[in-house]
Amino acid sequence: MSGVCVPLVKTVPLWVNSFMRSSRTLAPLLVAVALSVAACSRTPPPARVQAVATVAPPAPRHEERGHAPRSGYVWKGGYWNRVNNQFVWVMGNWSMPPNGFTSWEAPRWIHDPAQGWVLVRGRWR
Repeated sequence: MSGVCVPLVKTVPLWVNSFMRSSRTLAPLLVAVALSVAACSRTPPPARVQAVATVAPPAPRHEERGHAPRSGYVWKGGYWNRVNNQFVWVMGNWSMPPNGFTSWEAPRWIHDPAQGWVLVRGRWR
């Protein structure tokens, strides 16, 4: 039977058609769910990560603020940074906000199950 061609099956089982139809309608829903989960994630974007540690940072230190040097200055409180595998205290200071900003969102440590302790950079708001 060297010259005989066996035709390929051109019909698709009914369950395959229904699955393909339902997967086309489910795809946008699955994408929406994935985006929602990503949006709810506590892990900050990489640009905001300042340091990562396997152990929790020490308790914040108490700092005396004193008075602002001039009107309009905002207190940027101190925080624990991670340098050469050690926690180092960065002292707070009074700072003038850049144009268009009025408040300071302080750096903060959050626990991420995948990475450990993550220091999120502070930023002007």
